[in-house]
Amino acid sequence: MPFSEAHANHAINFIEQLKLTKGRWAGQPFKLLPWEKDLVRRLFGTLREDGTRQYRTAYVEIGKKNGKSELGAAIALYMLLADGEPNAEVYVAACDRQQASIIFNTSMNFVEGNPTLSKVTNLVRSTNQVFIFDKGLTISGGEGAARVVDMAQQPDILPLCDLMIITGTTLINGSIDHLLELTQNAREVVLVGSSTPMLAQAFKGSGVTALAGSWWDSSLKDEMFKKLSLSCGISHLKRMMIKKFVRVTD
Repeated sequence: MPFSEAHANHAINFIEQLKLTKGRWAGQPFKLLPWEKDLVRRLFGTLREDGTRQYRTAYVEIGKKNGKSELGAAIALYMLLADGEPNAEVYVAACDRQQASIIFNTSMNFVEGNPTLSKVTNLVRSTNQVFIFDKGLTISGGEGAARVVDMAQQPDILPLCDLMIITGTTLINGSIDHLLELTQNAREVVLVGSSTPMLAQAFKGSGVTALAGSWWDSSLKDEMFKKLSLSCGISHLKRMMIKKFVRVTD
């Protein structure tokens, strides 16, 4: 079986120009470990006599937290965009949709972090499921199109979520730090509600990507303070609110 250094290096170079997207390595180049590089070299550099790849199936078993999602996403992107296959199609199979979405979302993040790939692709993110974690709704068995999930399932579900919306109340009850630890894989973490402090600088480096809340109309401050002194609720203050959406930038 002939071996092509050009084919092997083409795949390796494509992967290593991608940038990692989460954790302490976010923004750093995807430098393959020796065993990863050996795997990619064998898969894409070993050819048949007719020039096609020798290996059509590869079984790779990796323990948790060893970068299998990133490696799988990088190989999938290479085969989709740079393998020379016209109208290439790549499929991700997993035990459930949530697991498969990890590879999909990681691939999207790779593309978004690469100016060249961003120019030649049209990204379309999809929302497969909506989960609601609310102690009151959980107890009452709330209804609706979204799925109301028991609070105890947060550690299992939140790390898989792409978009996280957290109420400002979590700042008051002290649960926000725990929630942010569970949502490090999310591309967007939005803090919402009237309890949300609309000061973007305060959330730099926290994992929160946007704030959605309200500013107060200063021209109505006398009326607002009067209503507050009478213990009026938010329903009496709505007309004094100016709804805002603010990006948190690092």
